Amino acid sequence: LYLLAFQKTSIIPRECVEYYSAKNRGGFRQNPVGTGPYRLKKWVRKVRLVFEANKKYWHSKYPTEGFSAADKKRGLDADAGKKLPRNDIVIMNIFQGQPQPAWIKFWKKQLDYSGVATEYFKKIFDEKRNLRPEMAKKIHTTAVPLLDFIYTGFNFKDKVVGGNGEKARYLRLAMAYAMDYKEINKIFYNNECVVYQGAIPPNLAGHGGKRFKQDLKKAREYLVKAGYPGGKGLPELVISTSASSQVKDREDVYKRQMAKIGIKIRYELSTFSQLSRKLRSGNNQMFSLAWGSDYPDAENNLMLFYGPNKSPGPNNWNYVNPKFDKLFDIARYMQPSKARTALYTKLNNILIKDAVFLGSMARLRRYIWHPHLKNFKPNETIGVYWKYLSVPKRK
Repeated sequence: LYLLAFQKTSIIPRECVEYYSAKNRGGFRQNPVGTGPYRLKKWVRKVRLVFEANKKYWHSKYPTEGFSAADKKRGLDADAGKKLPRNDIVIMNIFQGQPQPAWIKFWKKQLDYSGVATEYFKKIFDEKRNLRPEMAKKIHTTAVPLLDFIYTGFNFKDKVVGGNGEKARYLRLAMAYAMDYKEINKIFYNNECVVYQGAIPPNLAGHGGKRFKQDLKKAREYLVKAGYPGGKGLPELVISTSASSQVKDREDVYKRQMAKIGIKIRYELSTFSQLSRKLRSGNNQMFSLAWGSDYPDAENNLMLFYGPNKSPGPNNWNYVNPKFDKLFDIARYMQPSKARTALYTKLNNILIKDAVFLGSMARLRRYIWHPHLKNFKPNETIGVYWKYLSVPKRK
């Protein structure tokens, strides 16, 4: 049922899709027409998007119930029953690469709110994750747990790491036990991630719980079973990923951890669009990505491993397991129940046993905002909170 409420199933006019799809009209993506609270007014690629209020929007008003005591304390109920959207203009600024430009703009109040980059975490928060006194005088903060699946995946079409044979499975398990996610969480996420096993994020039915700890002894034993004692005979493994400000540091950490059992790896960098094309073609050995659930149901994560969805579909692993597919075909049509949760758990355990990926982690997204911004309560799964935001009119 979540699919019917998913933002990608919003109502759009067929005639507009057809009109803008004609030659030299830019396509519907550049000229979206729908029933939402805002209209796209201007788009400067890689710089900003400007949205203006849709005067014909009639879908809803500001909520009048469901406010918690904490919501009321923050004044989130002050606009109850008022017409939406609350603002005339919304400007989305895009920052690629280094986080410094976003931080400078936020500090100059040229941004009303922002996420918190890892590089600025200790500048903003103390050891107890509270705002530092000098920050608390000027800004507010909130944290949102993400339905997150951060992983490094194996392409099952690859002759070394892929396939359903025991040799490749033992190699994948060796790498899984060699990974120290506690260190990765500390270095790159300020210990803010939930480290778990399987593909189902925390707070969803079927979640697999805490991930097993790094175990180099067990990792070496699996490597021997795979036929690569101490890494002998195993070629260098390649992880495809997109470039970022921290990618070199990540590569160094992964290399060091894998070197402890004799495995050599390297990163192959590209833009995100290039990486997407590579995954759709199945032209990779391993890949490092993150998946945010589109809606709060484990089906959205489990379908990533459904055989018929293999590349160019969302099954970038090209993982095909008849037992998994048979159970998924049953679970996908069931309504929420204990029986469905039991199936989700079985499906998750199959992925863990087959070591389809190295993982997993779920982030905590921290936001900071200036006091003049009202009604700010972000939701990462259902991204419609912009229509509630309100700022005083510029003088």
